[in-house]
Amino acid sequence: EAWQSIQDSLPNRRRQVLEYIRNHDGAALFDICSAICLPVNQVSGRITELRKAGMVLDSGERVVNPDTGRKAIVWVFNIKDGGVL
Repeated sequence: EAWQSIQDSLPNRRRQVLEYIRNHDGAALFDICSAICLPVNQVSGRITELRKAGMVLDSGERVVNPDTGRKAIVWVFNIKDGGVL
């Protein structure tokens, strides 16, 4: 299956971030950090890598981070291109 080949080929942290986004139909950075217990600097870099690879997209939706009161991007799995490396 295409999804399994993606999982097998990604480094661990990038895979964790992608799996979380995919399994939750999208997520903001602060949600991902909290759920997988990693600091922002480790997760934001993985999102950038996944975005550049075409595996995640900006959904256009924004949610408010309860800690900062600022709006955050909701990232979604790119169903069209996410299955291709």
